[in-house]
Amino acid sequence: MPSGNLVNTFDRETEAMAVVHRTFEQDGRDAGELFALGTEDRRGRSRQVAAGADLLARALASDSSDAARMV
Repeated sequence: MPSGNLVNTFDRETEAMAVVHRTFEQDGRDAGELFALGTEDRRGRSRQVAAGADLLARALASDSSDAARMV
């Protein structure tokens, strides 16, 4: 159930991908697809980078398994 709440902030996209990847490994596809990744520039303007199944696919394709252990 999407909440619209901010889960966390990360300095690097790889850190965020690691969380999505780890969530998928621990809780399955449905849980991994609940996330959306956004970015905010220095002026406070934000935009969505990826969400749902697209974000999960990016996380699984990235080399985030090692980063998942660090987060």
